[in-house]
Amino acid sequence: MIDQLLFAWPENQKKKQLQDRYMLLTPREKEVFLLTVHNHSNKQAAKKLNISNRTVDVHRAHIMEKMQADSLNTLIIMAMNLGLM
Repeated sequence: MIDQLLFAWPENQKKKQLQDRYMLLTPREKEVFLLTVHNHSNKQAAKKLNISNRTVDVHRAHIMEKMQADSLNTLIIMAMNLGLM
């Protein structure tokens, strides 16, 4: 039992850190995040949110920085670990 708890602790810490990073996103960044990880292009996201393509680019850059993601694939894995996909 104790071994199971000790083994799970690093995973729980990682998930908590991921949740903390996600909470740093603004509401609009969260919208762009969800559209991005669900395979919407910047153009599609911009149209859906009624904002410019450049604004989506800026939001995505902020998302990548705040989430500490180095690629879209990493961002998708993070979304899956957060239960958003």
